[in-house]
Parts: sequence; structure tokens; C-alpha cells
Amino acid sequence: MIDAHASVIVETPAAQPVAKTFEAEGGKYQFTIDTSAAPDLTKWAAEQLAPVVQEWYPKLVKMLPSEGYEAPTRVSITFRDGMRVPAAAGGSRISCNSDWFRRNLNGEARGSVVHEMVHVVQQYGRVRRDNPNATRPPGWLVEASLPFDGDAVLQLKAQ
Repeated sequence: MIDAHASVIVETPAAQPVAKTFEAEGGKYQFTIDTSAAPDLTKWAAEQLAPVVQEWYPKLVKMLPSEGYEAPTRVSITFRDGMRVPAAAGGSRISCNSDWFRRNLNGEARGSVVHEMVHVVQQYGRVRRDNPNATRPPGWLVEASLPFDGDAVLQLKAQ
């Protein structure tokens, strides 16, 4: 990268990707957490987020079975800049708002990822792909149908 405003042009190396893969249930599930856009969150993600993901994703899969459907076994969690929401899920990918997470590391951060993992396990979008006549469920229904709030799960565990 070149700084055009510098008195001397100095090339700085591009940021290196920061992604780490974790497993659960003896390798049945794999999770990649990518903090390339937020390297300051790398340690927190490895020490605080990864254990929650490793513990709770397999539990969610068992709690929310669907006949003829198997939840994704590989899930990616990527921290991004410029998101308008705390986190979002699509397919087997979870995107996390880096700024929001920085402000909520000791609050709702881990719970928001648990919440998004429920969406990954449920795969509402898959229904529409498999059935062209299916209608899109309203957003309030999708969110309200979550069996619990991610933070509530973590609070129950602490008791």
C-alpha cells in the first residue's frame, strides 16, 4: 500500500489474513473464525468465542433436527467492517460487525453468534430453494421462532 500524502513514498505490507479453524465432536464440525478485518479481536475470538461455538453448535444441531436435512458441518465466522447490524447469517456463513463486537465483548457478543448459529442450523433459505412455491417467512417470525436468545443460553450455563 502506498501513502500518497507521505513526504517519502513508503510501501507498507498488506495485512495478512487472520483465520483459525476449530473442530467440535472429534472433527465432525469445523468452524473457521476470520478476524482479518479486526486483528485486535483475534485473541478474544480464540479464547472466548471459539469454545462457545464448539460447545453450542453441536447442541443446537441436536435440539433442532429436521427430517431429511442435515445442518452444515463447516461454518465460517467472519468479522467485517461497515455492517449495519451486529451479526447476520446466510447459508453456513456468519458475519460479525467488528465495531459492534468491540463494544460488546463482555456483553452480548458471544450470545449474538449463538443466535446466528441457530439460523445456520435452521436454514430457512433452503426451503425456498427446494420448493419454488414456498413463500418467504416474515422476518419477525424467523427471529421470534428462535427457541432462545443466545445470551440466555450462556446465562443458564453460568448458573
